[in-house]
Amino acid sequence: MVLSGRRPICGINPKLAKKICKMCCDDPRSTQEIAHRLSISEIAAESWLVSLAEAGYLNIEIKSERIFWLCTPKGYTSLATARFGKPLSGEEFANLLFSVIQRAGEYNANEAFPLRIDKIYAFGSVFTQPWQIEDPSIAITVSERPWTSKSSNWRSNYCAERYPDQHLSIVRQLYFAEEELDRFLKKPKEHFLIYRHDVSEVSNEKRLLFIGDHIDLSSIEGVLMTTSEIRELGEEIARHRNAILKNRRPKRARVRNEDIVNYWRNSAWFLDLNISPERAASCCWRCGSRQDVQRCHIVPDALGGGFEESNLVLLCARCHAEGPNLQDKRVMLDWIKSYRKKWPDDFWAKAAMDEYERIYNKDIRTEVEEVLCKERVSIDLDAAIVELKLLANEAATTATFHFGQTWLNNASLAGCFRIALEGLPNQLRRLNV
Repeated sequence: MVLSGRRPICGINPKLAKKICKMCCDDPRSTQEIAHRLSISEIAAESWLVSLAEAGYLNIEIKSERIFWLCTPKGYTSLATARFGKPLSGEEFANLLFSVIQRAGEYNANEAFPLRIDKIYAFGSVFTQPWQIEDPSIAITVSERPWTSKSSNWRSNYCAERYPDQHLSIVRQLYFAEEELDRFLKKPKEHFLIYRHDVSEVSNEKRLLFIGDHIDLSSIEGVLMTTSEIRELGEEIARHRNAILKNRRPKRARVRNEDIVNYWRNSAWFLDLNISPERAASCCWRCGSRQDVQRCHIVPDALGGGFEESNLVLLCARCHAEGPNLQDKRVMLDWIKSYRKKWPDDFWAKAAMDEYERIYNKDIRTEVEEVLCKERVSIDLDAAIVELKLLANEAATTATFHFGQTWLNNASLAGCFRIALEGLPNQLRRLNV
């Protein structure tokens, strides 16, 4: 499975979704731990985790009345093992097929290997839409060499004899010969997927690339692709790719995030944001989020703004959508600076607290102080605020976001704080016991 680096999964960057699934693969993780590792607020982490859980990538476990997240088998196979490829050129694709064929012959020639490659097929979209090739799919069939039949447990014996210093699990020992074959075919590393079941179950569009010398050719179904046919397929891919490129608008000069940071890093305005230059290339300059960071125009393109570093800043998708669109450059810079100085940490939680105050005409800290006074518990205000945020995270699991958004808006988060305040007295009593 290949995931596009630009295609969100449940509104989440696929690389980040992959990282979360790997993090939760072996042991359940709390929201706080995940948020800390990703350097994001707990409320933002909560909304992403809920989205992944609703899509079946994560499971929820309750321990000691706290929520923990565990990766599901679907999450592990679909995300944690996902690879991110890029379209291959016609020449790259043809060379890839040639190298696989060459390695297959070299593998069969090595009598030390217990398996032999019988046939190799290429199949899938390469023959129906060759201009969109990312990771070609290859199916191989293998058989055991005659000497392996002398022992019923030859697989584990082969692993122990060939690599005595490797203490592999029983399961890995049983499949070590197949793993070794995969490594041989993909050395050096190439972008293709290997299937071991009947290729006809996967696709009717298939071409035979390789036949082992030990196979009776009269029994083969299908025609072996010749060297010239592989080259013609590569040329067809190149023709389609070139035709698409001719119809595209010319690309603008690419400006990297690092270039934007280098332009601003010594300015008084940027220094007031209090963001380290090392971190600035991968985070939002307004809220500090690392989720879906984008290059944002200070003066919009429609109003004459250019794509040079002096007219670009880095904002996450949410802040980008909320930013001003004016011809006066100072408005955008003042807007970023004012919010950054007001809420340097836990940005969206603080924004939600301000929204709560607008709705209920009461400061959240004042509300928590009244609860502490009423319950007469020996817990300080800051610790009580931490417990309130944990309860708000739990309340966020019952909320969702509007269509087209990938985050809980401030009104929803303010409502989560309202629900959390109602449950805070019981939580404080339990902690005070």
